[in-house]
Amino acid sequence: SPSSSSPSSPSPSSALPQEVFLALSPQLSIPSTNSTPPSLASSALFSYLTSPSPHLSFSEYLEVTKRKKTARRKKEREREKEREKEREKEREKEREKERERRGEGLREGEERER
Repeated sequence: SPSSSSPSSPSPSSALPQEVFLALSPQLSIPSTNSTPPSLASSALFSYLTSPSPHLSFSEYLEVTKRKKTARRKKEREREKEREKEREKEREKEREKERERRGEGLREGEERER
């Protein structure tokens, strides 16, 4: 029969919430294997299904994880800025030492010329 042209894709289960089904739909044509598919939606879905916060809907869960990620990135950027400042201070100290060395070298050179 021509209507069942894609027997590999299962029909949508009414037991699954629509958003979960939509998140999985890109993978439905791929025959399922034991490995977790690399797609972001499915890995997010996997962590959602295994997470201890079932009271959240999937979309809420995605929002929360996105917020956590951006907050983490923000913190990392701030830490990186702090480290950069520290490095800059170190470099400045090194430059000062170099100047002093050069200055002493110049003075010795001037004395030699006299």
